[in-house]
Amino acid sequence: MDHNETEPRGSLHRPNQDWYCTDDGEEWPCPTHKRRMWTYYQDDHLRLEGIMNRFRDRAIVSGMSHEIATARFVGWVKNPPIPQAKRPTP
Repeated sequence: MDHNETEPRGSLHRPNQDWYCTDDGEEWPCPTHKRRMWTYYQDDHLRLEGIMNRFRDRAIVSGMSHEIATARFVGWVKNPPIPQAKRPTP
């Protein structure tokens, strides 16, 4: 899949054909990808929702149930992901 039109430049954490993250093995979109997308589209959450709806549709076509795909791909967009904890400065 070509994700260049929807992902922030230089991003990783892309889905494999089974909708798991190629970097950390978590269900995609993984927490890292969610944080990146949320930050990149922080001023345009409607666009982010539209992008994630397209991924949801692709997952449904590949065999994922509508309910699971909607929760997984779109459900998080209205609730910002938890920011990654910052490491304490030594």
